[in-house]
Amino acid sequence: MVKKYIGLNLIIILSLIPLMIWFSMLGMDERFGNTIQSLVSLGQLSALLGMTLFSFSFLLSTRLKFLDEYFGGMNKVYVIHHFIGGLAFILLLFHPLFLLSRTLPISLAYSAAFLLPEGTLAKDLGVYSLVLMILLLYLTFFVSLKYEIWKNSHKFLGVAFFFGGMHSLLIYSDMQTSMLLRYYMMGVLFVGITSYLYKTVFGKWLVKKYQYKLIDKQFLKDDIVVLTFKAHDKIMEYQSGQFVFINFNSKFLPKESHPFSISSEDRGDTFSLTIKTLGDYTSALRTVEVGELAQVEGPFGKFNYLNSKNKRQIWIAGGIGVTPFLGMMKQLISTGDTSHKIDFYFCTKNNEEQSILTGLVNEIRDVENVNFVPHCSTEQGRVNAGFIKENSRDIKKADIFICGPIPMMKSLREQFKKLGVRKNRIISEEFNF
Repeated sequence: MVKKYIGLNLIIILSLIPLMIWFSMLGMDERFGNTIQSLVSLGQLSALLGMTLFSFSFLLSTRLKFLDEYFGGMNKVYVIHHFIGGLAFILLLFHPLFLLSRTLPISLAYSAAFLLPEGTLAKDLGVYSLVLMILLLYLTFFVSLKYEIWKNSHKFLGVAFFFGGMHSLLIYSDMQTSMLLRYYMMGVLFVGITSYLYKTVFGKWLVKKYQYKLIDKQFLKDDIVVLTFKAHDKIMEYQSGQFVFINFNSKFLPKESHPFSISSEDRGDTFSLTIKTLGDYTSALRTVEVGELAQVEGPFGKFNYLNSKNKRQIWIAGGIGVTPFLGMMKQLISTGDTSHKIDFYFCTKNNEEQSILTGLVNEIRDVENVNFVPHCSTEQGRVNAGFIKENSRDIKKADIFICGPIPMMKSLREQFKKLGVRKNRIISEEFNF
């Protein structure tokens, strides 16, 4: 559990270092002696912290294996990636606004012109970077784009970062007078640029992927399909409960990769995915034919009951969120593990979904150390922490694994915390990518 927080703490420390160097260069009176100095100082601070976080957001998007290890799972890496990316944008937006506001009492026209290119490379690069970031993030938050179009547009954030980085190095600032600050920020910018190039530009050649062939396709119902793959060359080692990013060499599917939980136990050269068709990409998976090849990146994640030292566990699956539990259950059965005491809550929307998906978990019913509790929302209402507590009275002593729709997981986490369950005892896997 200790490693879970090392990565985040390291990012915080590395992001604060340029600020500490900046504060050590001059006294507070010289930095914040009057309104103009204060606005300039705030603009500089927002730029330093914004560019540092911007760089680290690119690093977190690389999906390098050490990130999975030191952040407690790739899903948590992406949560932090989204947060610091958004924070970086806000800080970089405030950078010119702080500098602009010092000229407002002088001339509104001059202030407005401050945001326009003026033929000076150092300053104009900053303007281009800001305009490009605003455009791309507007498309992200306010325009409904197809995933593949959004992903391709998102790649241009690297161009915005490059323009912003060159602006920070060329414009006259404290980085020109402090070699320590300058070299540190050059190192930070190097991390961001190389991360962007590694994943976006040269990822096709540098990112490690496995070739797998689809050997079986079964439909449980119209919108649930089980795909089974066999290694075409090298074998990917994985744990049950982990997930992979996969894309097919199919003319019917976009080329981008999507994350799916592995629903099989580790069985050498094969693995299975149980997928519910919820969007354009997953719906198109119906067209994939047995024998087609797929590129598999991974495995990722720490969502496995063996990663928890606590033998008393509560598993909560919501609908197709049962997929990571399937492999875990098969592993539990095949190894004859009786040391764990597990309450497994299997939650579905209606009786039809319950009857179809229950077939996937029938094996668990006869396992002595597992208490299987089906829950149907149409008959019993939405599952809540109170219901879990009523049936599993020792919830404060158990580690709670949750996988399902994101609103369900967020709600249950908050409910459990209100009942006194410690935050580090609640383990969830959410693909908020």
